[in-house]
Amino acid sequence: MTKWLCEKRQFRESWIQGLRSKEHMQISDGTIPGLYLRYSPGTNYIRFYLGCRIEFKHRNILIGKYGEITVQQAKDKAREMRWIWIQV
Repeated sequence: MTKWLCEKRQFRESWIQGLRSKEHMQISDGTIPGLYLRYSPGTNYIRFYLGCRIEFKHRNILIGKYGEITVQQAKDKAREMRWIWIQV
């Protein structure tokens, strides 16, 4: 099981571009509930996720991989997805 180093930090392109660590990291945005990124040191992949409850179970939904989508696109998609769940 992967052990994640967790912290909260407002997402900005500048520090995400330079994100490097020897540990797996999970960083919450803090401005959009449920939005977080995961960094894997072996691959240097950064992926955006939205955590939510669906049918009383916690789900982590992949929004996209950094580089394929920008930070702003990830935030916009997270807001859109949260709005849909509120309406259901």
